[in-house]
Amino acid sequence: MIGLIKRYCERPGIIDCDHAIIEFPAAFYNPKFSAGTMSPLSAIAGSAFTLLNDFEDNPRAELVYPTVWNKRKNKQKTSQIITQLVGDTNDWQFDEPVKNPKLFEHVIDAVGMCYYVLERDLL
Repeated sequence: MIGLIKRYCERPGIIDCDHAIIEFPAAFYNPKFSAGTMSPLSAIAGSAFTLLNDFEDNPRAELVYPTVWNKRKNKQKTSQIITQLVGDTNDWQFDEPVKNPKLFEHVIDAVGMCYYVLERDLL
């Protein structure tokens, strides 16, 4: 898995990015959630964080909890906000198509995290 993440982090557009925001599951610290589910997600987030951060003078990756970037909004509300900001998702262009429409919520989340950083740092 780490090799796959490393190859992804080395792709054009990723390797050259100035800032990466990585969602870290807050539920990792909640004893009510299964460690069998949270541990792999946490490992992937930590691996991506480590691979994207050179830990020099200008670290470019940060971890953020879902409740921080989306301010506890549900998926439908987040999707509505993103669509208002950047237009209808049917008009978006992708490097790679989303193969499973059910997974599109992750694309919305990624755009939402980007908006969170822009709003926090620039607006």
